[in-house]
Amino acid sequence: MLELGGASKKSISTQIALSSSQARAVYLIKLEGPLDTPKKVQIAGGLMKTPDQLQGTGDDGDARFCQIDGTTKLAVEQWCSRQDHNAVFVRITKAYKELSDDSIYPTLGKDATLPQNRSQDAHLVKTSLNDFLPAQQQYPVWYFFYGTLAEIPRLKSVLSLDEGSDPILYPACLTGGKLQTWGGGKYNALVDAPYGECVEGSAYQVITEEHEIFLRLYETDAYEIVRCDISIGNEVVPGCTFRFIGQID
Repeated sequence: MLELGGASKKSISTQIALSSSQARAVYLIKLEGPLDTPKKVQIAGGLMKTPDQLQGTGDDGDARFCQIDGTTKLAVEQWCSRQDHNAVFVRITKAYKELSDDSIYPTLGKDATLPQNRSQDAHLVKTSLNDFLPAQQQYPVWYFFYGTLAEIPRLKSVLSLDEGSDPILYPACLTGGKLQTWGGGKYNALVDAPYGECVEGSAYQVITEEHEIFLRLYETDAYEIVRCDISIGNEVVPGCTFRFIGQID
């Protein structure tokens, strides 16, 4: 199974400006021709580290890939144009996740640039284990769901759970956002609303990174993962949810 983790950061920039969503888009590049090893992809894309090799299936059977972001893809395309090579890219549409270690960014309904929301000593070890949670690689982690993911049959299917292993959802709500729609009213869109009312939904504890990846692929790159405070009964827990990043209706 392909591991769809974060892409390596680039050490150089390109001349063509990309939007933030274009730059952080996720692609697989097929290893073949002059780009037949991860090291060659690193050099062509100007990456600081060699990307991991992934095994998959292509049109001609088994194939090898590397995962890169949109900025790296642009650099590789420019390199390929000088080498007369056509690289094969596969777009992976999954929700973006990049939780900062040094601030609350990104948090639903809160501005991470305000001083009270940033670490005053980012270069020092944090003194509190409760700073800026959940962490990027923290599991298990609470998630707030709304819409189809708050339905047990759909969530069970998305997570590929075994028969008889129904997910446990808890009635929950959060503040800092509001629900709107996109796609002509077809899909729910949670967006920032700092002074909005409580949004009702369900809380679920995601146990593994693999299950989180399933959820990110289901939501697609129309959404991003953000931190939020989830109210479950009389308890408030730090968790994550999916915030819409496109154009609402």
